[in-house]
Amino acid sequence: MGHMEEEKYQKELFEFDQPRKSFSIITDMLPKPNLEGNVSVTLTLEKIIFICIGIVMMMVIVYALGVDNGKSRAQATAPAVKQVPAPPLAAVLQPKNTAVTANNILNTAPVAPSARPAQPAKIFTILTGAYNKRESAQAAAAVLNKQGFSASVAYSKPYYIVCVGAYSDKNGADAKNDLSRVRRTYKDAYFKLI
Repeated sequence: MGHMEEEKYQKELFEFDQPRKSFSIITDMLPKPNLEGNVSVTLTLEKIIFICIGIVMMMVIVYALGVDNGKSRAQATAPAVKQVPAPPLAAVLQPKNTAVTANNILNTAPVAPSARPAQPAKIFTILTGAYNKRESAQAAAAVLNKQGFSASVAYSKPYYIVCVGAYSDKNGADAKNDLSRVRRTYKDAYFKLI
């Protein structure tokens, strides 16, 4: 008989037979009516922490919904801007095809060196970039001018090009030095005949 009482005593200690209540932690935190029918609320540290976690979670949800709503509004109101990439600099400033005339075809005889007209001196410039907007080209020229270059903006339909300096010899020391310095910022810069 002593063995049976010992088993019963162990069952009482560990409560194996009683089913576990789901959400027992939450139900313990809710207010309970007393014998007179009044409801009293007691705030324990556990309840305060639970409430704070709930408030933080609600703020995160409201913030996420606001960001999502803002993105959808921005996409709905933003005008569709077509981004046109600028072509490579070499393609922009290649010489145009000249029209073939009767003079060009018929006058193919070699000309004596003394009879040739004097050719104007060749002047080179460093082309740093081509831009769709004048403001962008002017901003790039301003940066180069602050760096000590003599930069200018020229219009070569349909682009605004930024040029640095004027050199009679592109193989000269000054020209090569300037090109090297410009290429630190504009890696595709090159000499162009004006």
